[in-house]
Parts: sequence; C-alpha cells; structure tokens
Amino acid sequence: MKTRKNIRLGVSCAIIGAVCVTSFGFVLYNTEKMADKMEVERQKNVRYLDEIDSLQAENDSLQTKYEQLESDYESLQQQRDELQTQIEENKQEPQVEVTEEPVPQVSEEPAPQAYVGPTTITPSGGVYNYNGRKETYYSSNVLYHYRTPEWTQDAEGFWRDSAGNYVVAASDLAQGTVFDCSKGSCAVYDSGCAPGVTDYYVAW
Repeated sequence: MKTRKNIRLGVSCAIIGAVCVTSFGFVLYNTEKMADKMEVERQKNVRYLDEIDSLQAENDSLQTKYEQLESDYESLQQQRDELQTQIEENKQEPQVEVTEEPVPQVSEEPAPQAYVGPTTITPSGGVYNYNGRKETYYSSNVLYHYRTPEWTQDAEGFWRDSAGNYVVAASDLAQGTVFDCSKGSCAVYDSGCAPGVTDYYVAW
C-alpha cells in the first residue's frame, strides 16, 4: 500500500514539477516577448516625439512669419491712411490761379533787300555794262549834235530818231548801224568815244 502511495506521490510531484517548469517557461517567453513589444513601442514613441518637436518648430517659424506679415500689413495700412489724408487736405487747399502773361509780340521786320543796281544806264549811274559793251552818255547841253533838230527827246531825256531808235555814238561801228542796247534799239549817229563804248545822246 505504501509503495502505491509513494508511486502516486512521485507521479504527482513529477506532474506538478512539469507544470511548474512549463508555466515558468511560458511566463519567461511571454515576458521577453512583452519586452520586445515595449521596445518597439518606445521607439515609435521616440519617433513620434521627434516628429512632434519638428512640427512644433515649423509651426513656431510659420507663426513668426505670420506675425511679421501682419506687422507689415498694418504698416502699409497706416501709410495708405496717411496718403489718403494728405490727398484730402490737398483737395481742400485753395487753388492758386495762374495768370498767363501775354507774350510780347515781336515785330518781324522785313529782311533788308539786297541792292539791285539799275538794269540800264541812268543819270545817277553814268556807266552801265551791257552785252559786252560799256554804256555811257553825253549831253546835248555840252556837245550839241548838228542833227539834234531831227530827233525827238523822250520822257527820260534820251534823244531818239524818227524810227524810235536811241541816238548813240560808237567809234567801232559804222554810221547808221542799228544794234541792240540796254534801252532797246540804238542807231549810231556819232563817234569820238573809245572802242567798245556806246555813248547815249541825252538832254540832261
């Protein structure tokens, strides 16, 4: 009887021991697994905290920029208000009437005309060059031509023959020659002057 009891007791102790060993191993296994999970969670929490710190720093930077922009905006608004006030004050200032002084009229004097000499022989000129000949005059009051009664005195005091030709002296042309002169058509009735000279017979 004692032997059976001892056997049962031994088997019970062995079973209890096996259960204890198994339970301890299971607990140990679970403890290690739990420790690994806790480490993973801890690392996750560290990363989360780092991200939170980074986001917080970024938020602080954005907040600073926002405050600066808000300050600039308020400054611009103040400048706008000052300019608007100045514009309103300028509108209320009395307008100064500007009187335009009349511009003095400058009389335009005609430009001096260039002197144009006579186009023919005149009493004041005395000598005139025409068609390669020098034209002069001699007076019937000084050297009277014997044929003077045959000729007529015109309004300018020149003697003309019956054909209307101017009476002239010319030593290089034959008597009675009719040629063109500055006064018109001339007829040679006298001589005694230098060659190339046409000497009008006048009454002044």
